[in-house]
Amino acid sequence: MYAILSGMHRDPHYWSNPNQFNPHRFLPSASKESTTAYFPFGEGPHLCPGNKYAMLQMKTMMSTLLRRYRILPGDKCRSVGDVRFEFGITMSLLADGNDIRLEPRV
Repeated sequence: MYAILSGMHRDPHYWSNPNQFNPHRFLPSASKESTTAYFPFGEGPHLCPGNKYAMLQMKTMMSTLLRRYRILPGDKCRSVGDVRFEFGITMSLLADGNDIRLEPRV
């Protein structure tokens, strides 16, 4: 049995404006929304063993990228609501029309 987490992570029943990027919704002071509805690495005994390693790699990559570049929308960039995904056991972002520009920081 598989839980389609991508559906839950974008469900208006659990999140106000689920398609809007809002990292502040996960702060303890903003805990009005259901934080138990978001679990990208599983939960309990089914927690992904690579959870901490993946988070460390992601933070390292993002800090390096953000220190070196400004991330800007490209000419064909869509709004978050228009971005297309492919759903299966995992969710994949389709590359068509989701362009960005990286501008080196001086």
